[in-house]
Amino acid sequence: ALKVSLAAGTPPISLALHDRKATMEFLQHLIREISVENMFFLADVMAYKQSFVSQGKLRSLGEGEWPVNTKLARLLYRRTFTHYAWAISKTYIDGSSSLYVTAISEEVRAKLVVKLEELDPTSEQSLTGTQLVALLQDVQAVFNEAAEEVYGALQKSYARFSHTAQFANITIKRQIPLR
Repeated sequence: ALKVSLAAGTPPISLALHDRKATMEFLQHLIREISVENMFFLADVMAYKQSFVSQGKLRSLGEGEWPVNTKLARLLYRRTFTHYAWAISKTYIDGSSSLYVTAISEEVRAKLVVKLEELDPTSEQSLTGTQLVALLQDVQAVFNEAAEEVYGALQKSYARFSHTAQFANITIKRQIPLR
């Protein structure tokens, strides 16, 4: 396979994804590559992970964090985190979805489907204390392996994007660390 690296002087994808104009231009590039679902999947996974914190159920995002703007998320918290996970799966993992993410390997997809099938939304209401926290941490991390694969694909798309005329027309604000 041909390996494409970032154009010289290109800021990292994490910085570009914090710049509104760069993100919009990158989305246009992903649309042309027919891979925009990767960005939406990561946005939904990050919004999903953040919902555990915003709902006051967990204190952190846990393992795995991808620098994608959650304003691009398409789904919202459901009755339970399990229902929310199932909605993400139906939208991006299930083969019948129009936003089916092809960047997830079949091995990871199969493991994810099995794990999601094992989830029981009533457990979120019946468990308490450390058992509930352990369950929620597992549920929060359910997409981590898939998200890592998708982020890798997104980085490759960004490298290709860095060589386009469209990329040359944007200026990504570089954050200068304070000393």
